Amino acid sequence: MSGPTRIAVGYDGSANADAALEFALMMASSCGAQVLVLHATGLLERYEHRDVTALPDQVAKIVAVADFPPERVHFAFDDGDPCTTLLRAAELDPPADLIIVGTRGHATHSGRLLGSTSLEVAEHSPVPVVIVPLQERAPAS
Repeated sequence: MSGPTRIAVGYDGSANADAALEFALMMASSCGAQVLVLHATGLLERYEHRDVTALPDQVAKIVAVADFPPERVHFAFDDGDPCTTLLRAAELDPPADLIIVGTRGHATHSGRLLGSTSLEVAEHSPVPVVIVPLQERAPAS
């Protein structure tokens, strides 16, 4: 089995999404894969009036810090819920052959190990899924 050639990663600007993107870049760096960063703009987001215009710039900063070639990263907004958006990535041309998500996004519910999107993607994905836990960062000294 060869490594992935196109990795899809869910991104909502949360700390968990940052961790998932950093992990996706590390994986892609080791196997030469392309990275497709997806943000779903569904009904809940429109209802909560979240400003997502800064997300591509946030992604670009993370890509630069990781010293990853920016031409191998593609950011896309998709109309729909996060789970459907990520699952559709496996049907694109070319398809994503790995999906990476954080354990949860902005909508945190205490006491739950996984958020609803990461759980649903893991249950229904036709390709492997990596769920990246948020690592506590040591304070700068």
